[in-house]
Amino acid sequence: MTGAHVARRQIRLPIRPYVIPVTLLFCAEVMSGETVFVLAVAYVAVTSVLRHRFVTPPPLFFPLAMIAGVGFFVTIYDSAFSRDAVKGFYYMIRPVVFLYVGFYLSRTQMRYRTLVNAALIVAGVLSLYYAAGYVLNPEVADAGRYALREALGTGYMVVPIALFLVLSHYKIERDIVLIGALSAVYVGAILLSDSRSAIIVFMTLMIAKYFPKPLFSLGAVLLAVLLYFITTPYIDSFFTTTSLTTMLDKLPSGVAELVPVERYFDKDVNDGWRGYEVYRAFTFVWEHPVLYRIFGTGWHSQVPILWKILLGDELLDAIPVFHSGFSTLLVRAGYFGIFMFVVQIALLGSFFSSTKVENDHAREIQTLGLGIAGSLVVLTPLIGGIYNPGSTSQVFLLFLGYCVGRHQLDIREVPRRKKTYRLFKTGPRRRMPRAGFAGRRVEY
Repeated sequence: MTGAHVARRQIRLPIRPYVIPVTLLFCAEVMSGETVFVLAVAYVAVTSVLRHRFVTPPPLFFPLAMIAGVGFFVTIYDSAFSRDAVKGFYYMIRPVVFLYVGFYLSRTQMRYRTLVNAALIVAGVLSLYYAAGYVLNPEVADAGRYALREALGTGYMVVPIALFLVLSHYKIERDIVLIGALSAVYVGAILLSDSRSAIIVFMTLMIAKYFPKPLFSLGAVLLAVLLYFITTPYIDSFFTTTSLTTMLDKLPSGVAELVPVERYFDKDVNDGWRGYEVYRAFTFVWEHPVLYRIFGTGWHSQVPILWKILLGDELLDAIPVFHSGFSTLLVRAGYFGIFMFVVQIALLGSFFSSTKVENDHAREIQTLGLGIAGSLVVLTPLIGGIYNPGSTSQVFLLFLGYCVGRHQLDIREVPRRKKTYRLFKTGPRRRMPRAGFAGRRVEY
């Protein structure tokens, strides 16, 4: 082999492993949800055929699959197959698909370091792109928060994850310059975009890092239940309608928008759209018989607004997509879906917190998975969480699925307690061999 061949080989080898994760994360952030969905399914299908191997999804994802499936039976019961039913199916199956794609990546020899570096690269490029747009359009910055986000976007959810990773994955005493430079870029992008969701995600990830994991897992489940009651019409159990109406004038606009009460004028609906759509979704389901309340109104159902309103630039008479994940769950899968969602969060929390791992990278994967699950709980009433139709759910679920797959491998590497057996009271002791993970050791 000539020197030129060796040089070319040395250049290509470090780049090749990053092609898939960088492309996937970049597409998940900048492309439409439908396009990314098709690309992700095509990638798994093609690579499975080429490798002659199908990766079996773990039973851990079963609750989400049941949530997606129950709407199918309601749609069959109503004989209501239509374009709306296809759209409903797409929105409900998205979380299962992206979780599986992330899990699939963990089973295709993609190292954790590769995914971390890919996230840092994508977050860095997108952060600089956002900052460049901010500098090149100074008039947008002076027009207010909504004009800025309309012109430049709402920010990128891979950025808070990358900020957490750069602070957790690298050592300050060794990589202080790298940590400082990347952190400055990521923090700057979050502040410029004024993304409250990004701040919430980063804070949740840091809490998961330093808080006892079993308590964090329990807290995530309890928080899901609490958010369900205070961000849906069940808030009437704690406050009267009069007090809620009075609170709307005193709360910050971002919080008042979430209060789920009836609104009667176009301006009020536009100002409090998220709370209004939750109120309409729950009222719509409550108007149906008990069977529909339990199992939802199917993939096909549309929640009417009762009159046509101009929301932004679009004239609507039905709610196209819900901002609240609780509304999505109730309409598509009923109380059964909400219960299974809480079960899914509990299973994920138990999975990531029940086993103590020794390796630093294994602990980081454990923390990342637990933190993302907790972040999705917090974001459920705000932007849909798992059922967000855009880049947020795509990015989070890819990471979460990957963490599930790698943590499974890490659990198999945990040394088991050795037991000593005495065949005879006076005979020699025989130690049973450890039943370790059969195959290659997990590489990070």
